[in-house]
Formats: sequence, structure tokens, C-alpha cells
Amino acid sequence: MKTAIFGGSFNPVHNGHLHLAAAYCRALSLDRVCFVPAAFPPWKAGEEIAPADDRLQMVKLAVQGNAAYFVSDCELRRSGVSYTVDTVEQFCHDFPSDELFLIIGSDQFLQFQKWKDYEKIASSLTVCTAPRVHGLSRAQLLAHGEKIGLKRTFVLDPVIYPVLEVSSTEIRSRLHSGRPISGLVPECVQKYIYERGLYGAV
Repeated sequence: MKTAIFGGSFNPVHNGHLHLAAAYCRALSLDRVCFVPAAFPPWKAGEEIAPADDRLQMVKLAVQGNAAYFVSDCELRRSGVSYTVDTVEQFCHDFPSDELFLIIGSDQFLQFQKWKDYEKIASSLTVCTAPRVHGLSRAQLLAHGEKIGLKRTFVLDPVIYPVLEVSSTEIRSRLHSGRPISGLVPECVQKYIYERGLYGAV
């Protein structure tokens, strides 16, 4: 089977995440995508982070009804800072016969060589990313992967799979200022955010 690990803070999960997951499923013929909320993301230091249980529940709500999507709380159950290499090792152990993929944002991809044990991660799976509207091109991202020694890199073709530009930062900003977030997150996630009063929602 082809299994993709889609990690992130999901703070909150939004329609851009779901759009990306669907695009990778089509482009790579994935059998499943596992969303893995991070407990204490090292790259998000100083950012307003909703409680882990709330972020986990929002992801579960967002993916319900899609048989190809499932959610793992492995990083939330792990003490201390979340490192992707630990998650990859667990997936290699739990799914030894699967072909594994790692979905990351292009900003993270450009810093991938600074990740803890990045070479170990790269040797275990295909690293996947997607161009942003005002970011580097697909060719530039592929060249970066080659430059840092990645043997298996996949970059979505934005012509075939246009990226839906949605930002968790923008969603949090809208909530704090009382602006609507309709269309940016699934309705079930929006309802949960307001019921729990997350990100200053009232």
C-alpha cells in the first residue's frame, strides 16, 4: 500500500490541508493519508497553539467520512518536542510493507536539511511538497531537493493540481478580529472552534 504521513500543527486544520491531501491522493495514487498533529512543533515556537486535544479533534472532524484518511495521535502521546524522524520510524515499524511518503509545506521543504536526522527520514520515504502561488517554482523546488541530496522527491504540478492558498495564521487573525472564516475550514471545524472559543472566537 501507499501511505502518506501528513504532519503539522493543524492550528487549525483548514480546507487547504484537505485540498492538498486530495491532490496527493490523485497524483500519487495513495491508498491512505495519515494526518499527524504535532504536540510541540519545533518550528512553531512562539506561535499561539490551541490545546493538542482540540487540534486532534478538529482533524478527526475534518476527515470523517473519507475512507482514505485517518488520524494518528502518536506525536501527542509522545513526551517532549515532536520530531518527524520519530514518527517516520514508527510508521516504518507499523507498516513495514508500505511505500511511505511525507507531505510537508514548501517552506519546511526549503529548511529540510536542518531537520533532526533529515537524511534518515529521506532514506525511508519520498518527500513531497507543493509550490505556493508566490513562492519557488516546481523546478526550483525539485532542484533544491537534488541540492540537499534527496533521492526521492515529489513536487505537485500546480498546472494540474492548483494549490488552494489558505493560511492557519489568517484564520486565527480573522477569529481574533471577529471576521468570518466560512469557506476556509470545514463547517464542522468552524462549529467546533466557536463552541470551544478557540483563537478568541466569540
